[in-house]
Amino acid sequence: MLILALIACQDSQVSVYNTAPTASITAPEDGATVEPSSLVELTGVVGDEQQDAETLEVVWTAGTVELGTSVADAEGVVYLATTELSGGTQVVTLTATDESGESSQDSITLEVGQGDPGVPVVTLVGPTEGSEHPDGDLLTVVATATDSDQAWETLDAWVISGADGTLWTGNPGSNGAIEVELGPPSQGTYRIEVLVQDEDGQTGSASAEITVFEDGRPDVEILTPDDNGEADGTEGVLLEGTVEDDLDDADMVAVKWTSDVDGLFHEGFPDSDGSTVVQAPLSMGQHVVTLSGTDSEGKSGAHTIEFEVYDPLDRDDDYDGYTENEGDCDDGDSTLSPGWEEVCDDVDNNCDGVVNDPWADDYEDDDDVSVANDFGEIDDGNPLTEVTVTISGLTLHTADDEDWFLFDVDDTWDDNADFTITIDNLDSATSWVGELYEEDGDYLTSDSGTSKLTISYSGSIWDYDEDKYYLRVYASSWGGESTCETAYSVEISAR
Repeated sequence: MLILALIACQDSQVSVYNTAPTASITAPEDGATVEPSSLVELTGVVGDEQQDAETLEVVWTAGTVELGTSVADAEGVVYLATTELSGGTQVVTLTATDESGESSQDSITLEVGQGDPGVPVVTLVGPTEGSEHPDGDLLTVVATATDSDQAWETLDAWVISGADGTLWTGNPGSNGAIEVELGPPSQGTYRIEVLVQDEDGQTGSASAEITVFEDGRPDVEILTPDDNGEADGTEGVLLEGTVEDDLDDADMVAVKWTSDVDGLFHEGFPDSDGSTVVQAPLSMGQHVVTLSGTDSEGKSGAHTIEFEVYDPLDRDDDYDGYTENEGDCDDGDSTLSPGWEEVCDDVDNNCDGVVNDPWADDYEDDDDVSVANDFGEIDDGNPLTEVTVTISGLTLHTADDEDWFLFDVDDTWDDNADFTITIDNLDSATSWVGELYEEDGDYLTSDSGTSKLTISYSGSIWDYDEDKYYLRVYASSWGGESTCETAYSVEISAR
């Protein structure tokens, strides 16, 4: 008997019982009449004992045509707005299916296009029946209007407030849409109605009762920068705002400035006039900035704008492909940038900091006496012997370029300093000047011209210490490109 009992226990099985979900259509009512192609809002409730309503598969159909799917909220409420119902009698079905594949349905019958012919049909999407709104906010009215005999955009439409009368008049859009943003509404409980009339005087309407309550939140506004504008961020962005409150003095309202990029960047209190001003080191790029104010009752108001923070040196203002941060030396002149080839025009075309640099000679920088090129000693014998020294490949590559040279001609008691300087191969488009100076800077003599310059000098027989001299070569008028491309030479011949 014991053996039979054990066998009986081993053969037994435990099964899990699953129940089908529930589904119910709550609107429109069964048998309701709607216009073809008008917006029909379908609502229902679904549920299941084994799984959350949000996880059910929910499908709406009209006959054999699928209208769409819905996702239930935590309470199981499902919603679908459709304009896909064709004329005639339509059976609309709501189907809910669980994870085990079991399903339930609910259906209603709608008469599509069987109402009064030619009468406009109006559907109010928002505000919804029984909704509440603070009196400080704008009120947005959204509706659709259709008519079987007339183009929708030719219908006349009104938005009417039970508290303030007509708030707006106009025409629907080409798709029958009406969307109106109205100023802050009056306080109280009353109906908002959308009325539509066709050319035959037939009217249709839809309305909802709303309650507008006293806001009590601080009024907050950002004045600077402009919404969808831009701000120079190189020294911090200047932000200005104002705060007002019916309960507290403005300077008792706590304010916060925040950015979606940089987070909270300032908090404090406005001045007695409600002004709050901040110089904020915001990151470069697009920002959504919010100014919020909170009063002593904990009520908060806020204003949000979007703008771009930029560095002017990152802007290519002359559209030459380079910004100032990329090396553009003049962002107001598109002919000057690192992408240009240098030409001999006395301008730094390629923005490398050097004018006409391809034509600078190998002795640069020798533009003043402190960096003069040193020829060294021309002669140092006793008695002095005749010596000639020549330097070639010299250029004046700009109108302001100067070439300075230092050389030593020994002056002894029995052989006085005596030499000749020849400056040759000069560009005739330029007026050249050569000047001779003593080491102490005293001017001695010079020559000028457009082809070849010659400077001769003999020292004093009573002065045995006239050894070092400076030569300066420059242009009194500059010939430009031909001068850049012409190399001159300097020859010093001592006797």
